[in-house]
Amino acid sequence: VEDSSALANSVRPSHSVAAEMANVPVSQLSKEQQDELVCTYAALILHDDGADVTAQGMSNLIKAAGCTVEGYWPMLMAKMISTVGMDA
Repeated sequence: VEDSSALANSVRPSHSVAAEMANVPVSQLSKEQQDELVCTYAALILHDDGADVTAQGMSNLIKAAGCTVEGYWPMLMAKMISTVGMDA
């Protein structure tokens, strides 16, 4: 998996934005979209494993996967998840 990114323009992107992203190769995503994607995968992995979804946990997982994201992404994503939750 390549680096991923971007919370887009809202906490919960519309289905059309998600569908558009799903039809684009990762190499064609912007750096922000790639960072968002990497953080999303990290959060899902932590959640599925029953671990707390924290910025540090996501950072550790991202680093272990050999990926990099801008430093603010894990913190931003963890804060959003703690506010909105993982259900939906």
